[in-house]
Amino acid sequence: MPEHHAPVTPIPGARYEERDIDLGAIIRWVIGLFVAMGFSGAVALGIYHLLVQHSAVNPYVIAAPTMAPPAPVIQAYPLEDIRQFRLHEDHERQTYKWVNQQKGVVRIPIATALAMVAAEGPAALTSKAASTLNPPAAAPEPSASGTTGSATPGAPTQQAPVSQPGTGGP
Repeated sequence: MPEHHAPVTPIPGARYEERDIDLGAIIRWVIGLFVAMGFSGAVALGIYHLLVQHSAVNPYVIAAPTMAPPAPVIQAYPLEDIRQFRLHEDHERQTYKWVNQQKGVVRIPIATALAMVAAEGPAALTSKAASTLNPPAAAPEPSASGTTGSATPGAPTQQAPVSQPGTGGP
């Protein structure tokens, strides 16, 4: 339903704005803005050239040394050295070795240690240290009494700690 409004009667002496904006003033202001930006850029560039002296050599590039460093040369071939180091470390991680034979401490390969822990739990690493130095062709099977066979004939058998599910320990 359309609404009907009463016609507006002008108020005597009241005036209204005849023009909203002055387009010429806006254009002059924008032109002045770009002129001011160009002027400030030119001033900054002039100051830069005044304060920084350019030379043919870039000051940020370090020149190669013209002489060899004094003796002794600590690391003559670093890439070969790191390759040899990594080969040695890989060999150390993948072989068996006595760390302390009197105390029965043995270094075993990481893959073997992970397999032992996965199969029997963390206690397998401490209970089988002596038997893993000379590993048998096949891993020893636990007997019915819960003992683990030894790789060395005549060596005493060791009781492997048994962990009950839910107890959190041996």
